Amino acid sequence: TVLIPWYEGGFAPLAGVAARLFDHVFDTVRPVAVDGPPAEWLSATGADHRTMLLAHHDGVPWQGTVTLRDVPVAYDACRDLLSGETLSFDRAGSDVRLNLALPPYGVRLIRWYAK
Repeated sequence: TVLIPWYEGGFAPLAGVAARLFDHVFDTVRPVAVDGPPAEWLSATGADHRTMLLAHHDGVPWQGTVTLRDVPVAYDACRDLLSGETLSFDRAGSDVRLNLALPPYGVRLIRWYAK
C-alpha cells in the first residue's frame, strides 16, 4: 500500500500513466524543452543574459529544436560561446526557439543577450 500513491507495483517501474502525468505537470514549469533525440541541458540566468548548455552523449550527429521559456524580450542576440558563431532564433512572446545540430558527443554553450 505504500507504493500505491506513486503508481508503482513492488519492483516494477513507474506506471506509464503516472509518467505521462508527471511529464504533463513538469512541462508547465520546465525552463527548457528539447524536441529531438535525447540531450542533456542546463540553463542559467545572469544579470544581463540567459545561457543554456546542451550536451549530446551519443556517437551519431544530433539535430533538434530547443525552446527556452521566459527569456526577456530585450535579449535580441544569440551566440555560441564556444565557437563564437552568431545564431538566429525564433521568438514567441518570452519563449525562444533555436534549431541546433551537434556532432557526435558534441556540446553547445548558447547565450541570449541584449545587443
